Amino acid sequence: MIQEAFPKEYGAAENLSDQKLAVVPVSVDRSMGDIHASGNPHYWLDPENARIIARGIAQRLSELVPAVTNSFQQNLQSFENSIDQKMIEWKRALSPYQGEKIISYHSTWSYFVKRFGLEIVGQLEPKPGIPPTPSHLQSIIEKVRSENVKVILNESIYQEDAAKFIAERTGAVVVAAPVSVGGSPEVKDYVSLMDEIVRKLTEGFKK
Repeated sequence: MIQEAFPKEYGAAENLSDQKLAVVPVSVDRSMGDIHASGNPHYWLDPENARIIARGIAQRLSELVPAVTNSFQQNLQSFENSIDQKMIEWKRALSPYQGEKIISYHSTWSYFVKRFGLEIVGQLEPKPGIPPTPSHLQSIIEKVRSENVKVILNESIYQEDAAKFIAERTGAVVVAAPVSVGGSPEVKDYVSLMDEIVRKLTEGFKK
């Protein structure tokens, strides 16, 4: 599906299927949890990937409705201009925290942290899709203390109980952030999604 949506004409550097993180080179079974063998699917959380997605959508819509190609291309250009401008702002906001280590609930933030120079050092899920166990949470507590993790980035689609449990025992700050448009009342489009993630994360680091 990704390969079809993002044609080779864009080149390898602009093809999401060539950029997928955490591709599993072995056979996958249920003992590994809800793992995605073809790679981490949360690629839209890197704004540069959102640009690629938008290009693919504009191209396909132009093929389906060629009479309004100009409108599709104008909207695409407007979106890309917004990304260009906001990337400066987002990078500036997160630059003081380059190299900071983070715990997340699920393996959601791989593309985001790679783009902005952060590092995920553990997840509250022992395996993707598997709820936290007491022994795993204890290991995360030890990791938070030993690696001086300041923020637990908890996707707002998941309950915060486990994150708060860790925070109460380590002093880390829980940051609950949306992962998609509509994930909170403030998030009406892609740019406001990224605004909200960056705002909440920087506030968490400041605390």
